[in-house]
Amino acid sequence: MWPGCGRERQCWSAAGQARWAPPPCGSPPRRARGWSRRRRRATPSGRALGAHAVVDHTGPDLPAQVRAVLARDGASDGVDVWWDTSGRQDVAAAVPLLRRGGRVILSAGLHTTVSLPGGALYARDASVRGFAISNATTADLATAAVAVNRLLAAGPPTARVAATIPLADAARAHRLLEAGGVRGRLVVVP
Repeated sequence: MWPGCGRERQCWSAAGQARWAPPPCGSPPRRARGWSRRRRRATPSGRALGAHAVVDHTGPDLPAQVRAVLARDGASDGVDVWWDTSGRQDVAAAVPLLRRGGRVILSAGLHTTVSLPGGALYARDASVRGFAISNATTADLATAAVAVNRLLAAGPPTARVAATIPLADAARAHRLLEAGGVRGRLVVVP
């Protein structure tokens, strides 16, 4: 089952996810919001990628920023889905932002250890779910393909390219990825 299917009204995720990872079982949440870094050069803003609101995830006040946007939009009861694709997986900071029955989706940070705030989770009837596209069924992928095709018809996706590296230097691309900290895609060309 896909992590965002059903009743979502408020969904927070990386700004690009707001457009490119809607629930494939239906339409995107009514209010998709995202986080982004403040200084992204030569890349579209989170709003251009489909987010209704964008905050800076690099600051220590991310929960306060999210609460301010929710209050401004009259959604002070919280978010339905918190989907962090950065790999940080700060579940302890995300859970207090969830509305009752909300979900935290883990889909990045393969080697991350997550500390779960058990009391806050059960008091909200909240859950933490993992999601790996490689586990999707053929039917799930077919449904997702319909949603992706609809998005592609609306305009091409944009990607942030951190570096273009010649194929002969592919080992350097691997070293950069393994070291972490790459912001954007590494494009290896012949």
